[in-house]
Amino acid sequence: MTKKPIIDMREFTENYFGRLNDLYGQINADSVEELFVELNTARKNDNNIFFIGNGGSASTASRFTVDLLNSSIKKGLLLPFKAVSLCESVPMITSIGVDCDFEDIFVEQLKIYFKERDLLVAISASGNSANTLKAVDWVNENNGISFGLVGFDGGKLKKKCQKSIFCKSKKGEYGPVEDMHLIIDHMIQSYIMNYIS
Repeated sequence: MTKKPIIDMREFTENYFGRLNDLYGQINADSVEELFVELNTARKNDNNIFFIGNGGSASTASRFTVDLLNSSIKKGLLLPFKAVSLCESVPMITSIGVDCDFEDIFVEQLKIYFKERDLLVAISASGNSANTLKAVDWVNENNGISFGLVGFDGGKLKKKCQKSIFCKSKKGEYGPVEDMHLIIDHMIQSYIMNYIS
C-alpha cells in the first residue's frame, strides 16, 4: 500500500479551500433560488417545512430550522417560517427505531404532523439513506413537496425528490459537501434578513 505524502496543516488548509472553490462551481444558483421560493411559498401558504438528515446532515437540518425560525422572530414576520427538524428528539427517534424500524424514524413523524402541500427538505451527502428515501416517497405520495440537498453522485434521493440542489463530488467527501449545504442555509438566511418583510 502506497502512503500519501505528508503535508503540513497550512498546505492541507489551502487544498481544502481550493476544493471548496471547486464545489462552488457545481452549485446552480437557479436551484438555490428554487429552494428559497419553495421555502417562502410554504411560509406564505402557512405550510410546514420539515427538515431531515442523518449524522452531519441532521445537524444541518437542525441549523436550517433554527435559522428560519430565528429569522422569523428577528424580522417579526406576520407569516413566519414554520420550520421543524425531525432529527431533534432522541427519545422519539429511538422509540420509533425500536418499535418500528430505523427506516421509519422520519416517516412516522410525518404521518402525525404533515398536511397537504407541506415541504420536506431532505439532506444527505450520499443521497442513499433509507430513512430519508422512505420519507420522500411518502411525501410525494401524499401531495407534498420534496426538495433534496445532495452530494456525491446524487444517489437515489436526487431522482426521487421533485427538486434538488446537487453538489457533485467524490464519493465519501462528506466534509466539503456538508460545508456547502451549510453555506446554502446561510445564504438563504442572509437573504431573508436583508430582503424579506
